[in-house]
Amino acid sequence: MASSTRTELSACLVLVLFAGTGAHAQVPDDAEARAAALLGRKAFEAGDFDTAILRYEEARQLKAAPGLLFNLAQSHRRAGHLELAVFYFRGYLESDPPEHQARVVEALLQRVQTERQLAVDLERLELERTRVALAQSQLSTALCAELPPAPPPITSRWWFWGIVGAVATGTVVAVAVAASPHPAPTTFTSINAR
Repeated sequence: MASSTRTELSACLVLVLFAGTGAHAQVPDDAEARAAALLGRKAFEAGDFDTAILRYEEARQLKAAPGLLFNLAQSHRRAGHLELAVFYFRGYLESDPPEHQARVVEALLQRVQTERQLAVDLERLELERTRVALAQSQLSTALCAELPPAPPPITSRWWFWGIVGAVATGTVVAVAVAASPHPAPTTFTSINAR
């Protein structure tokens, strides 16, 4: 993965260098475009892809160089703007780049399109999960609405507490009777026995 990133970065840097080359003498716009592209490259290397995009767009407005399309595509790809990355990669390929660069860009374009399709599929999956959760919630609500209300708890009935009170009273009376001293049994002697 690291070598792939280095390859992409080196391709990006090479294309930035190609962006300003030409047989004619440099005009002020070329120097400004080169400076903006250099700032874009520094931002890209620092991982600040939004700034890189702004600087490459600035350079492209000053000078329409095909290499800037590639740099914009790479910056958008790394920033997660896959639709724009595809747009700029295709624009670069339409500029008829050298064959070896075109092959690298075609491979990157294929990879971005695959990533974009995966992102779309994941978004669809998340929407489907949300839809299923909502349907389950609605079904649960509907089922609960159809159920008769639960009877009140037994502890809210008057007769329950009447029984509890009677049992408690009976227990207290039984314990009191059992704990009270009993008189000694009396013996009766028969009068006839004398």
